[in-house]
Amino acid sequence: MVVGPGFFREAVTTFLAHETNVAILGAVPLAQAVTAVRDTSPDIVVMEVAPQGDGALTVLRTLARLRPTVRAVLVCNYCSRDRIKAAIDAGAHACISGEGGSAKLIDAIDVVRRGRHYLGPWIVAKMGDGHLLPLQQMRGPRRSQLV
Repeated sequence: MVVGPGFFREAVTTFLAHETNVAILGAVPLAQAVTAVRDTSPDIVVMEVAPQGDGALTVLRTLARLRPTVRAVLVCNYCSRDRIKAAIDAGAHACISGEGGSAKLIDAIDVVRRGRHYLGPWIVAKMGDGHLLPLQQMRGPRRSQLV
């Protein structure tokens, strides 16, 4: 399931359609995310988190409560450290930046599919040493540590 604004949904859906190990169950705006996840029960939700506003974090918390088996991969562009930490605290299983391109999205999906957590390299750099260690302990190793 892909959740976010129109351009994000179209871009991610188009990219993922070429991946042989991914089946897209739907692509919806944020306002329809909870209903769509409830109706389709996807394994993974790819969601954009805007730098401001509570919509995505509220949806993430709701999904974590209603469908705890659904794993969330978040794309956090231009987000502050506090925003990224709030997303992780809300239930994100992976957090990447668009800076990493489509390869990092596939890395995150692959890691999350195996039941692990993933922080993309830009997110790790953004969090800095003061925030990274607690997040790594809470969310498991990065992809580079899994290979």
